[in-house]
Amino acid sequence: MPWLSLSYALPLFLSGTVSAALGWYAWRRRAAAPCAVPLSLFALACAEYAFGYTLEVLAPTLEAKVLWAKVEWLGIASLAPLFFVFTVQYAGFAHVLTRRLWLGLAAPCLAVVLLVATNEHHGLIWPRAWLETAGPLRLLVLEHGPAFWAFSMYAYGLILVSVGTVVSTALHGRAVYRHQSVLLLIGMLLPVIGNIGYGAQWSLLPHLNPTPMAFTFSAAIFAFAIFRFRFLEIGPIAWQVLVETMPDGVLVVDGQGRVGDMNPALEQALGLQAAQAIGRSAAEVLAPWPQLAALVVAGNEAQVEISLARGPAARDWAVSLSPIAGADGRRDGNLVMLRDITELRRLEAQFLQAQKMESIGRLASGVAHDFNNLLTAISGHAAFARDALPPGHPARQDIEHVLKGTRRAALLTRQLLAFSRRRSTPPHAVNLNDLILNMADMLGHLIGEDIELATDLGVGLGAVRADANQIEQAIINLALNARDAMPDGGRLTLRTANVDVGEAEAGHHPGVAPGRYVTLAVCDTGMGLSEEAKAHLFEPFFTTKELGKGTGLGLAGVLGIVRQHGGFILADSSPARGATFTIYLPRVEEEAAPQPPPAPEVPTPVRGGGETLLVAEDDPDVRTWVARALRELGYTVLEANNGAHALALLESQPDLRPALLVADVVMPQMSGIALAEHLQATYPALPVLFISGYTTSAIAEQVGSGGSRAFLGKPFSHDALARQVRDLLDGVA
Repeated sequence: MPWLSLSYALPLFLSGTVSAALGWYAWRRRAAAPCAVPLSLFALACAEYAFGYTLEVLAPTLEAKVLWAKVEWLGIASLAPLFFVFTVQYAGFAHVLTRRLWLGLAAPCLAVVLLVATNEHHGLIWPRAWLETAGPLRLLVLEHGPAFWAFSMYAYGLILVSVGTVVSTALHGRAVYRHQSVLLLIGMLLPVIGNIGYGAQWSLLPHLNPTPMAFTFSAAIFAFAIFRFRFLEIGPIAWQVLVETMPDGVLVVDGQGRVGDMNPALEQALGLQAAQAIGRSAAEVLAPWPQLAALVVAGNEAQVEISLARGPAARDWAVSLSPIAGADGRRDGNLVMLRDITELRRLEAQFLQAQKMESIGRLASGVAHDFNNLLTAISGHAAFARDALPPGHPARQDIEHVLKGTRRAALLTRQLLAFSRRRSTPPHAVNLNDLILNMADMLGHLIGEDIELATDLGVGLGAVRADANQIEQAIINLALNARDAMPDGGRLTLRTANVDVGEAEAGHHPGVAPGRYVTLAVCDTGMGLSEEAKAHLFEPFFTTKELGKGTGLGLAGVLGIVRQHGGFILADSSPARGATFTIYLPRVEEEAAPQPPPAPEVPTPVRGGGETLLVAEDDPDVRTWVARALRELGYTVLEANNGAHALALLESQPDLRPALLVADVVMPQMSGIALAEHLQATYPALPVLFISGYTTSAIAEQVGSGGSRAFLGKPFSHDALARQVRDLLDGVA
């Protein structure tokens, strides 16, 4: 009855063909989904099993049927391990597939195939085989041996693990992945049910195995999953890898307000555990954070920033709440994403603070420039008034107070310029120990007799490349602050040392670079500082002193000086425990020249000899004073209010040749520098004295120094002006 056997063999052959087609398609999708390779091999193993069983059914003799039964085992032995690998990769757990596990999966398969091939010698797979009639068919019947049952237990164990993996994915995945997982589960269980029914003889034809044909239905279900739910294109692995590795916290809330899922980032951020939170009310889980809980419970689409506390510290979060639509388009829950923006807000605050400091610095520089002009005029005219009075005149003392006030105001402008980092002289190698020793007497008078001055100077102290005047100013500012912090007396200590700052220590202080430094610490035993005060210490115009007793520029000026030298400053203080300000300056290998003691002033011939001087200054008060001072010294003076005016004066008097130009650097219409270049093109030997309330390094580089050029920063005295002019005229500047 060959045609009857063919009628049973044809469905088996079609089952193998469909399985082979599925294997071919899955193999082509191997680049899109990692799980496609084991699925392809699984489908091909199913096809081999079906084709082998087809030939077994068609074989006419016992020997031929036994031969094809052995061939079938090439596919049967690999079905369970391949499906296990497929489900593990599909669910995103490929990392568990170690080399040892691969060997563990392959060894039983190879062993059972070898036992099947040599069964005649041991009978461990089937002790005996015979033919029985089942309806119109003559079918092979096998008595199963111990090796068969051992391998069956192994295979069903793998299938059980695979089922659990797919069920877990179905329960915890998103809607599209749940649908995929359910179809995979059905497709996997059909052959299992068929195989169990065959073993229990629950069949119309007791000895005909329906398992290969069950794979036809499995293949159809897999094909539906591929085309309907994009299986092998967006497997759960993509979602899990994305969500579980992303730094933002993700919370899924279902339509009943319960926690559906959360990623590790959210667990770490809020100190939650997904296993304990999933399934519970979101309002209950988020109760420690009322602001976040209210947003989630309300369920409205939102983009907000909130602050969430975990322990003593609070962090800023950007919260995004979006609805999740179900298959029918209705709202099925909410997706909540939290991004930690604490560091971003800190950087923004630092940037805004830097902008504010830069703006204040520019303002301070402008104020200092105008103030220096005023001080130049005030001090100069006040000196004229004093010198016009006879000795012993009562008004002379009042004028001396005015001059003393201008000197104090000049100190304030130096602090402003130090804060704005606009006062600079060429740096050179300096030994801080020498600097402190030379300042000791002056500091002692400055802080008063009720405060003890002590020094702790490091041995073998390295040099720093610095402007000694600015470092002295920084020490004076810190010493004055320390004095004011000890109204009842105390101890002020200046300490120096060589320090190496490593990567770890530098990481604790923003903006600090590791390297070799020389430190200068100013320590007092005063009242100390609160945390709030320390947060604003270096801001300009911030002061802890009583109203009218502090400018708020001392520490801001110190900060400007330190930064200008490439260093940084740290403050350590607490209430009632004093304060220590430590300046770190980069150490250099240069040898510092010893600080010479102040040289006695040597009288210099400063009287003029009738030379003609051209003064270009846009501030009328300063111009009037400078011109008068020079005339009283015996010079002939031409006055101009800017560079263009000066050129016009010279053009109107072609025979006039000035012996020296005194020019303000910054003037309207034509600057002092442009005027000097224009005149020196005509008179190459013309000496120039630049004056300015700005004293930036950029201006110093532009105007130059030495030879026929010199620079005098405002405010300056009558004697300083006289000496500088005379030196330029005599060629000794």
